[in-house]
Amino acid sequence: LERKLAADTTLDHVGVTVSGRTKETYSLWRKLESDRAARREDLVSEVFGSDAPAPLVDDEKLFAARDLDEVPDVVAVRVVLDVPRASDQETPEAWRERGVQLCYHVLGAVQHLEDCEAVPRVKDYIAFPKPNGYQSLHASVLREPEDQVVEIQIRTRGMHEVAEYGMAAHWLYKDGLLEPGGE
Repeated sequence: LERKLAADTTLDHVGVTVSGRTKETYSLWRKLESDRAARREDLVSEVFGSDAPAPLVDDEKLFAARDLDEVPDVVAVRVVLDVPRASDQETPEAWRERGVQLCYHVLGAVQHLEDCEAVPRVKDYIAFPKPNGYQSLHASVLREPEDQVVEIQIRTRGMHEVAEYGMAAHWLYKDGLLEPGGE
């Protein structure tokens, strides 16, 4: 991914940081529990009808424990784009919009990686931000040689600052007081 983005001429004047991580234990546990709740809901709906009150069901007997091998995206890669201002005349709004367009451009590159198959699931938190202001694109690819799903998060430096440090960082970017990667 890093080589492909470095060779992409659309990103010539953009700083691209690619970093990888494995998900934290708590995040993995939440995924397992969320999946367990969804499976329980599906089963109760199928057996008792969607309008029936949920009966007391012993989860341990109904659902065998899943292990981490069944969590699809234990590995995550983050792509952060440091988009410089095109000129002193570029407005903060135009600068941010250009950053958003570049995020979608990188998404297209991710979905066409060699030895990877795009998983038909993209979470678009740029077009539909979370209530706390979080913005990012989340895409998944299946690495065919390892048969492993990898989640890829794509965001600008401003979006990354909000994700890591909260809305106070957002206001600095919104007002154009903080440059990408700035302190």
